[in-house]
Amino acid sequence: MAEVSGIVYQQTENGKIPMERIYLNIYNEQGLLAAKILSEANGYYSYLGLPPGIFKIRPDAVQLKKLNLQFSETELICIIKSSYNGNTYPNNDFILKKISQLVP
Repeated sequence: MAEVSGIVYQQTENGKIPMERIYLNIYNEQGLLAAKILSEANGYYSYLGLPPGIFKIRPDAVQLKKLNLQFSETELICIIKSSYNGNTYPNNDFILKKISQLVP
């Protein structure tokens, strides 16, 4: 089993600020939802329990639309390898921007 973690930020004119209560969806290789997690008050998120395989992590599209936010990437890809002691995959950070801040 493996753990993925990171921080969700919002990019502002004054820099990055942590975003709390942002849902992140983890999808397996078949595109099925494997886990749904919520960022904490400091923007941190963590999920322990992913088996070996390829997973895609992305912020919840419905929530982002409601908040008028967008993730500049499509998704983050995490490749989990088999390990006796398990693996950790830190620093899977997300930087969200208000839609009006994005450059066309």
